[in-house]
Amino acid sequence: MPPVIAETEGSMEWLLKWWPLLTTLVSGVVGWGYWSLKQRMVPREEFVTAIDELRAADVAIEERIVSVETTLHHLPTRDDLKKVDVRISDLSGVLNNRISDLSGVMHDRISNVSGDIRAMTEKVNGLHDVLNRMDRQLGLLLEHHMRSGSDG
Repeated sequence: MPPVIAETEGSMEWLLKWWPLLTTLVSGVVGWGYWSLKQRMVPREEFVTAIDELRAADVAIEERIVSVETTLHHLPTRDDLKKVDVRISDLSGVLNNRISDLSGVMHDRISNVSGDIRAMTEKVNGLHDVLNRMDRQLGLLLEHHMRSGSDG
């Protein structure tokens, strides 16, 4: 027999002798590989649930983003705020001018009222003096009438 055939027959005998052990080992390695992959893989139901939760979270985030964008759209721009600042500065200047004008007018009016009060005080004092003289004269007249009434 040629050496190749003899060698082939020897390896066939070896294979037939160790066949049960080899199949058990191969099955064990394949089973262990399957188990390892299964441990690292996510079950389909969990995957679908996780995807649904992520989609719901995406919708909620999208709604929040739209809300923020809408709010930002309605906020005044830098130019708007600059215009408001200029307008406030203008109004502040106008108010300061008005306050200065009113202060001057009020000072003048208070001075006038103060002068009027002094004048009225002098008139009242003058009237007081007149009333005192009249009171004296009436007292003298009353005394004269009482004396002349008792004489006659």
